Amino acid sequence: MWVFCNVVMITISIGGAVKYALPQFSDIRLWFPSKDQVSSIIVSGMGAFEKVATVVQDLILWSDPYLTIKAIVACDVVRRLHDWVSLTWMIFFFGNMLFAMPYMGRVTPYVEKARAKRNEFLSKVPKYDAKKYL
Repeated sequence: MWVFCNVVMITISIGGAVKYALPQFSDIRLWFPSKDQVSSIIVSGMGAFEKVATVVQDLILWSDPYLTIKAIVACDVVRRLHDWVSLTWMIFFFGNMLFAMPYMGRVTPYVEKARAKRNEFLSKVPKYDAKKYL
């Protein structure tokens, strides 16, 4: 909850700074969707809500025991790791990963080539066979 409060306070502070630094920014009006756009958004949102509700119902009522056991194990792991891993650290880590993923996409072909070369060189190294020398 404190993370939410901190985010709200930072947002309000940034808004105050923008108000005085860029006074013309407050004259910009927000865009409001038309009724057709709103209805399509609501229909797609209800479809997603229906899928989530179905999964939650199956989970709670043990319709799929495998899924329920996975949820129980996940909850237990999160409960045990909660004291060691903070939400702030996780947000920081995954936020940085969002910026690292495009780089990894560009580097991955070169890494795969290097691994293939390494495996090729290691395949040329003779293996020690104890039965052969006994």
